[in-house]
Amino acid sequence: MGAKDDRRAVGSPAQDAVGRRLYTPGDLGDIAKVTPQTQFFNVVGVVKEVQMIDPRADLTPVGAYYFAYEQSALRGLTFTVRTRGPSATIQNDVRRVVARIDPQLPVFRVQPMQAWIDTALSGRRVPMLIAAAFGVVALLLSAVGIYGVLAFGVIERRRELGVRMALGGTTMAVFRLVLGDGIRIVVTGLAIGLVGSIVVGQVLTNQLFNVAPMNPLVLALVTVVLSTVALIATAIPALRASRINPNVVLSK
Repeated sequence: MGAKDDRRAVGSPAQDAVGRRLYTPGDLGDIAKVTPQTQFFNVVGVVKEVQMIDPRADLTPVGAYYFAYEQSALRGLTFTVRTRGPSATIQNDVRRVVARIDPQLPVFRVQPMQAWIDTALSGRRVPMLIAAAFGVVALLLSAVGIYGVLAFGVIERRRELGVRMALGGTTMAVFRLVLGDGIRIVVTGLAIGLVGSIVVGQVLTNQLFNVAPMNPLVLALVTVVLSTVALIATAIPALRASRINPNVVLSK
């Protein structure tokens, strides 16, 4: 029997587990619980930690352990094959090899490993796709919202901006003024969004597979995309403000 190193059964991880004892927990809610019915086994080998059923890291606190077939006979066996060819060809080769050993052994559910992973993650992929779709909609709404707020502000400040330009203000100065107001809104929103992403990332940790909840590259990419969209939405009202004709504005 090979087994994952269990600290409760074999002591410190720095010690050699071979020759020590391991038991199968009867209660996954309290894996340290030992009863008179608990079975102990001698460890004869140690293997790397694996996730056999689900790619989630939090599936079980016990880990994987193995028994010789004579100790725990099963009606079915699952085995993996490392391949380098098309999956359809490999499936036929697997069935042909098994048939040479025993023509009566059925071989079913032969799939590439990626197909098994996709199946295991299907329940999480759909919510993530929905969340991504809502994220795109939120991005568009935020861009429209920023544009609308700044455009309305320019309309409300037309006389003020006209006075500035009549007193010698340049078009570039007016452009920078309106753009600066928009940038302050964008920076404030990004700061609040980054804090919110940290909190939400911790909540969604168990929904992620091979993705860190705080991936710096992803955060940087999202920040750049949001900043670009927001700056474009900010620059348009600022450009319109810089083209105000003070004679027309002040004459009304």
